[in-house]
Amino acid sequence: LDKAIIGQSAAKQAVAIALWKQQLRAAGDTVVPRSNLLLYGPTGCGKTALVQEAARLVGLPFVAYDATTLSETGYKGNDAQDMVKLLHSRHGEHKKLKYGVIFIDEVDKLAAKGNETRTAYNRGTQHSLLKLVEGTQIETEHCTVDTSDLLFIFGGAFTGLVKKENSVAINPIGFMREARAPEASSA
Repeated sequence: LDKAIIGQSAAKQAVAIALWKQQLRAAGDTVVPRSNLLLYGPTGCGKTALVQEAARLVGLPFVAYDATTLSETGYKGNDAQDMVKLLHSRHGEHKKLKYGVIFIDEVDKLAAKGNETRTAYNRGTQHSLLKLVEGTQIETEHCTVDTSDLLFIFGGAFTGLVKKENSVAINPIGFMREARAPEASSA
């Protein structure tokens, strides 16, 4: 992972541990809990690339999905179940499909405040996502998928979120990094 992703030590460690646990679960270890994650950082900092590369390295099926395309079931747009169906359509023959990884980006946009109609609409979408994460049965074209074994990793910018010492944040790199004055050292 260090060869493919520059920097981002804390995020790489958290993602690697979550995917390692998922790999153990796929190998039959029923004691290891699922470790869903929330990654936050500015647009373009590499959240999707990090999760995609980690999933590739451990050999787990992966799909990335943009939360802004989701809608509550029954409304125009994609519903939360479509993510599971996409994972299945792309990796249906994969022996570890049951333990696949779904990365849901821009999830912070579902909490955006707007008019009352939009807020209620987003709340329904959030509820649909929560049902997936908690575990439910999704009927696909060829089988039923139990989402309680899937690993969900959520990502977004979450502007205004205070960075805490033990949180997992993707730091800006390259052109997005702010120039800082060198820190003075005390003698």
